[in-house]
Amino acid sequence: MRFGTYGIRFLACLCALLCLAASASADVAPGDTVDKTNWEKVQGMVPEPVLNYVKKGDLTIHVVNLEYDPADYMSIYAKESLEPNRGKYDLNDDGIVVDVQSRKLPDFIGGIPFPEIDLNDPKAGAKIVTNHFYQTFSQGNVKIRDQFRWIGRGGLERVVESNFWQYPMDGYPPRKAAKNKNKVERYSIIQILAPYDIAGTNILLWRYRDARPDSTFGYIPAIRRVRRMSPSNRSDAFIGSDLCVDDAWTFDGKVSSFTWKLVGKKEGLIPYVFKKAQPIVKISDEAVQTTRQTHRLQMNYDVKDAQNAPWFPSEKNPLAWVKRPVYVVELTAKDPYYNYGKMFLWLDAGNPTAAVFKTIYDRAGKYWKNVWMAWTALATEDKSVKLLVPAYMLAADDRTDHATMLQGLCEDFIYTYFDDSQTERDYSLAGFQRLSK
Repeated sequence: MRFGTYGIRFLACLCALLCLAASASADVAPGDTVDKTNWEKVQGMVPEPVLNYVKKGDLTIHVVNLEYDPADYMSIYAKESLEPNRGKYDLNDDGIVVDVQSRKLPDFIGGIPFPEIDLNDPKAGAKIVTNHFYQTFSQGNVKIRDQFRWIGRGGLERVVESNFWQYPMDGYPPRKAAKNKNKVERYSIIQILAPYDIAGTNILLWRYRDARPDSTFGYIPAIRRVRRMSPSNRSDAFIGSDLCVDDAWTFDGKVSSFTWKLVGKKEGLIPYVFKKAQPIVKISDEAVQTTRQTHRLQMNYDVKDAQNAPWFPSEKNPLAWVKRPVYVVELTAKDPYYNYGKMFLWLDAGNPTAAVFKTIYDRAGKYWKNVWMAWTALATEDKSVKLLVPAYMLAADDRTDHATMLQGLCEDFIYTYFDDSQTERDYSLAGFQRLSK
């Protein structure tokens, strides 16, 4: 028995040392290709579900150098806020941004509230994710056309056309003079356009700057009525897909509705869609729009005898994997009825926008699924406007071996930023009813 006990201890120590050695040796360089034959090269540099895809042969990683620096691709409003906002704001115990001196909710926050992150700050995780939201707010009113695709091992199963609109009331300096009696942080709408059986199903969000829970409304075509939804519904499967509403942008929940912990900062490997910045053009004094020069990704389900999983881009146009500093943040919903349990976010530490991976466990603590968001850069020809935006999203349920992919940013799906055609009235209940009908 003594030998058996020592033997077990020895084997445990040996396994631990081998794991540490593998982790320490994990590294890649531009030009490397990583697949199931050499998956150890990315161990610890990607979340565990991503590593498992590589191990199984579902995913091949192509490591590259980007032809731009993601840290430089943020709106001018975000850039201009970095110095003035340094040390200006904090989070209170509810996770709400407050003035560091008065400890009260500011009348308005312009740009990025937390330009510096102290890794020892117990609120660091929540501040990082707050920056993630405010960077998107600094891009103004947004209109995005996209397409959800249900994908199984057998290939493409279903296609849903949609619009996403966003109207920030905070973080976007041109909105500073607007009356905001209800203290709304931002409005957003998800509009389903096709197929016919669910077309007209729409969701309206009012997110508040204080600790009030979101006001979420759904329009159901069958009853031709707007109905208020519980905030817990944001973790339900969205129109039967593998993702929920809070999976948008990788994470779209209300920061104050979760508990947060910064796990750490390290070097990671994260995907971008294009190596080069894609073109945008001005369509008014401020509004910019993508062009038809950005081509749609070819997916593996369209490739005969593709080796990788059908829900990843094909080897003709693989994702561009790049070594970047990343934050790893742990979060758990405060709502006991929220469908997800513990989650882990990976965010690009070099740009406040890019939440890249979310690993999701169920409420019993068992791994369930993962969400990705691969970003890309946009720039006008004169480089006066430079943005980092989402271009490919994936929600993969590893229990059902099924995925939902969001295809955006291509010649068929135009993105508009700083859009001046929207008004706050479009996001009222009356405006939402008009849109839905």
